[in-house]
Amino acid sequence: MLKSQLVVGILLAAIGIAVLDQLAKPVVEEMRTHVISYAERELRVPPYDAVVYTPLWIEHLRGELDGRKPVIGFFGSSTVYGSTVKKSQNTAAGVFQNGLQDYRVVNLGLSGARFTDTYTILQSIIEQVDIVIFEINYGMTVVSDNEPEAIAYPTLAGKLGYPIKREWLAPFPDKNEHSLPGGLHSWIASGLDRVTLYRERDVLSYYLFKTRTPKEKIRRELAKQSGKTTPADPMYKAYDSMTKESKQRIDQGFRKLYTWNKPFSEEDSFGLFMIGKTLDLLQRHNKKAFFYTAPLDYSLIQNRNLLQWDDYERVMGVYCSLVESRGYPFLEFNRRTPVIPHHLYRDPTHLTDAGSRQFGEILFRQIVPQLKEAGDVSA
Repeated sequence: MLKSQLVVGILLAAIGIAVLDQLAKPVVEEMRTHVISYAERELRVPPYDAVVYTPLWIEHLRGELDGRKPVIGFFGSSTVYGSTVKKSQNTAAGVFQNGLQDYRVVNLGLSGARFTDTYTILQSIIEQVDIVIFEINYGMTVVSDNEPEAIAYPTLAGKLGYPIKREWLAPFPDKNEHSLPGGLHSWIASGLDRVTLYRERDVLSYYLFKTRTPKEKIRRELAKQSGKTTPADPMYKAYDSMTKESKQRIDQGFRKLYTWNKPFSEEDSFGLFMIGKTLDLLQRHNKKAFFYTAPLDYSLIQNRNLLQWDDYERVMGVYCSLVESRGYPFLEFNRRTPVIPHHLYRDPTHLTDAGSRQFGEILFRQIVPQLKEAGDVSA
């Protein structure tokens, strides 16, 4: 009798999962349609939660980019995506699309993406992209070395194929090897990925709770009830227009993010290692690429003493040397002189719409002549 009950229980559970899986599919398709419709107009996924939306967009692009137009892909973190840029036409990708009508430009930046996350995104779409424009944000060089977790968004990496290998962490004892899945975990996940309910769990959670996980939703609700929430800083508002309290929060957050836990070491830098892997990927696929640095608000940084420029120049000098040693251009926009005026920044590293458009035009003038000279863009 116990065996019969167990079999019936397993059967009922399987039927329940199958029913829920079928109910989940139209929800995911609704979300996919929304993401594709938005991204085809705006070059980037909706801003509400790009981590959830990006895999849906990439899956679509892999089948939709058919070679009719050459493709330029922008890769990097929030300063590429344009987290503080309201209109996507004002991102660098938007400026390039406006100026290069014979090209298809896609913005595959992702807020908070470390070099591992960006590598995952690039690897997943590299066959469809002809020219790669890759931003190295100095903050990500710090975070990539400081944080024990090797990757910021494991769910995204899992969906796109987890190209980051656990053995890559072996030379870096400060990294948590369990932040990447082992062979057994990957094998089990590959089977479960056939079930919509599992594969799209973050999409379903966001659809139902407006958060990536129910746990995150519970944490937010508890914070509200305890009165520990802090009013969000306006994302599209210039720094100079903010309250004193907002400026203090931004300054404190910037100092914390850009402080090294230990001195940068070329031999022990996981961030530098991942850029090396990125260069390997580009060379294996024979892709043309340009690297550049996100422009920082030099005036504010100097005024508030937010950054040690000697550290910046040493670290970025090493990154530049590595990139150029592989034959790729490296455009440095932080030479202790303002590139974009202070009043066009939202914080020390993120630009407003007007500032982002101005920088996009500067980047366009630097890169497009090189493409024309190489014959990649018609004169």
